[in-house]
Amino acid sequence: METERKSSCEYAKLDGLIMSISSILWNMISIYSGNSCPVTGQYDMRDIILRDEKETKCFLEECEQCGYLQDIFGEKFETTLDKYMVFPVAKDHLLAVGDQYCE
Repeated sequence: METERKSSCEYAKLDGLIMSISSILWNMISIYSGNSCPVTGQYDMRDIILRDEKETKCFLEECEQCGYLQDIFGEKFETTLDKYMVFPVAKDHLLAVGDQYCE
């Protein structure tokens, strides 16, 4: 499937190719939470970690389609991502989180 998608695109600029490769890699390593997005109604919520410059970490769910963010309790997380770096969550992280979603 990825070979078909990748080979069917022609990239006018290197940026387009880089974005395509980035999306493929993100899809390969991210974990879906199994929860549905309250905006789209689809099961497109992925587990992510937000880190800021102080290394504060928040474990959240992000909708793949619309970017809606919520904490692990289903409450809307309202902030801009400008000051954060976004990382995918490993299964080990999820097991260690427990009831605490921000350090």
